[in-house]
Amino acid sequence: MLKSAAEKGYLDAGKERKVKGPSLKHLESKRFSQIETSRYDIEEKYTKKLERMGTTGTGPVRPFPEKVDYKPDIRITYVDERGKEMESKDAFRVLSWKFHGKGPGKKQIEKRQAKQEKKELMKKMNSMDTPLGTLNKQLKKQEAMQTPYIILSGSGRDTGFVCFLME
Repeated sequence: MLKSAAEKGYLDAGKERKVKGPSLKHLESKRFSQIETSRYDIEEKYTKKLERMGTTGTGPVRPFPEKVDYKPDIRITYVDERGKEMESKDAFRVLSWKFHGKGPGKKQIEKRQAKQEKKELMKKMNSMDTPLGTLNKQLKKQEAMQTPYIILSGSGRDTGFVCFLME
């Protein structure tokens, strides 16, 4: 029974199987070679080659002695469409708009313009004075009275705090 099952091919007699019929050796490639995939990796081959050349992205194989003291001064600046410098936060926002193919809304544009105008006014304003120009008024009052001091009071009374202003 087993003999007939083995003859019909139902049982494996081992890894080697006898092929009945003519041999097909003459059809096989003469230059064919089988490579074990566990030992050979195409990516590994190229990474080894790149490591020898020093272009793996990990840096050069040997140090550059002529560049030891070289420390570049790198400043990344972002410029808007009007040519003014932008902060990194605003630059990222613009980059995001370009990437996603969308722009800011009308209210966002107005808000950003108002913010920019406020910055410009702050730059133009005297840093030594208040927005109302209180210091200038006090200096003019001092010149009019021709005294090295002025009297500060909340009401129009003479009692108050004496302040000396120097130019």
